[in-house]
Parts: sequence; C-alpha cells; structure tokens
Amino acid sequence: MTLNKKLFIENAHIFTAVLLIIQPILDIISFWFAEWNLPSFITLILRLGVLAITVLYAFLITDSKKIYYVTIGAIVVIYACHLIACLQFGIRDIVGDFSNYIRVVQTPLTAISLITLLKQNKDSYEGLAKGLSIAFLIMLLVMLISTLTGTDPHTYKDGKGVLGWFNNTNSQSSNLCVLLPISLGWQLASDKFRTLRNQIIFWLTCCSGLLAMYVFCTRLAYLGIIATTVGLALTLLIIRRRDWWVSVALLALSALFVVLIPVSPMMRHINNDYEYLNETVQKWADGKIEN
Repeated sequence: MTLNKKLFIENAHIFTAVLLIIQPILDIISFWFAEWNLPSFITLILRLGVLAITVLYAFLITDSKKIYYVTIGAIVVIYACHLIACLQFGIRDIVGDFSNYIRVVQTPLTAISLITLLKQNKDSYEGLAKGLSIAFLIMLLVMLISTLTGTDPHTYKDGKGVLGWFNNTNSQSSNLCVLLPISLGWQLASDKFRTLRNQIIFWLTCCSGLLAMYVFCTRLAYLGIIATTVGLALTLLIIRRRDWWVSVALLALSALFVVLIPVSPMMRHINNDYEYLNETVQKWADGKIEN
C-alpha cells in the first residue's frame, strides 16, 4: 500500500463528514443563484466538482476499481444515447438537460463512493453520522434565519410552511424526515448519552427537529414526526429498556403533535386548497347555468 493511499484511508471518515455537510450548502447556493438570476451552469460546475472529487477519492482507496470503470462507462454511454435521441427532435436547454442528468447519476456514484469509504475505514460510520447531523443542523438554522429575515420562500404558494433557502419542497421534506431520526439515533447510541450535556443536546435536537417538520407543512413531514417519535420509542423499549423514560417522553411528544393536527400549518394549507377547489367548482357550475 502506498503512503498516499494509506493517508487517504486514514482520513476517509473526515472526508465522509465533509462530503455530507457540504450538500445543504450547495442547495443553498443553488437557491440564491436562482433568486438572483445567475447562470445555473456555475452551480452545475460546483456540483460536478464535488462529485468528481468524491469519486476520485473513493477510486484511489478502493481495492476493486473495476466497479468504477463499469459504472462510469455505463453513465457515459447512456447519456450519449440520450443526447443523440434528443438532438433528433431538438433540445432547448442542453445545460439544463445535462444538469438534470448529473442529479440522476449523482445518487449511484455517491452511493458507490460511500460504500468504498465505509469499507476502507470503519470510522467512516461515525463520520457519516456526524456529517448528517451537522447537515441537519444547517437546515434548521437556515429555516430559522430565513424566517427571521423575511426571506423564506414558503413551502406553498399560499404562504404556508417554512421551507428555508431550498428549491425543492419534496426533496427537503424527505431530507428532514430522514436526517432527524438518524441524528437522534446516533446520539442515543453514544456511550456519553447519559451525561447531562448530551441529554440536553439530544432533547434540543429532538424538539427543534420536530418543530421544523411541524412548520414545514407537508403531510410527509408530519408523518415523519409520528414515525420518528414512535419508531425510536419502540426501538428503545425493545433493545434498551433501561431508557424507558426516553420512550415515554418521545411518545408524549408524538401525542402532542397529534393533538395539534387541527391547528397545524398543514391543515390550514389543506383547508385553503379545499376552499379554492370549492370556489373553482362553483364558478364552473355558475358558468354552466348561465349558458
């Protein structure tokens, strides 16, 4: 093993954490580029750079480089065929099309790279959890700052929901639902969980995360609240009963948010949709009667 490869493997956990932390930052940059009508190819280059560095890093430390040759070759061939087909019928925005393709192939390439990082350095599991937790914290801070500064674009066009400086509502809703239980699970698994400091951090993370999902306004985020609290509570009761009080507190939070459903931003948005639909149908019916 060369010195460089050994060094890369030893620092794989740091690279893993940084890779995950940078993802919401890239989303924030993309949001403001769109707000300021700046060229999208700049953010595309940034994402390509991060993806290229990730794949190169994993390629350098892997013991099986064949999977990378095959994957990248398949990606190039598929896009070449796609481009040929598009050129036959005309393509309006080749940069936008390529950007969308990068988003598609980013998932398998990143997944393969992360698998390599986790296999080559077991500490990367810790880096993974830390990176995702910090990424979640960044999202919470952005939601808070965008609200305080009046720059939040809102989850829905009727002004309901706190989205933060992110473009894709569905993706962001999924991110919140996935990252909160991962962060809480990682903290619960820590040997230091029972210290007062760590328990304060845990409950601050839990309450702020649940509140963020509550004000996010989507049904998926609200379902994520119930799934996170009930799921973690049941898991603890099964595998670590001595922390039963944590399970009780999580179930109490779950019950609280269930009680709050009628007055939640989600329900206000749903009611707005119903009112708009009723008005539209009524106008259509009135028009038919007049005719």
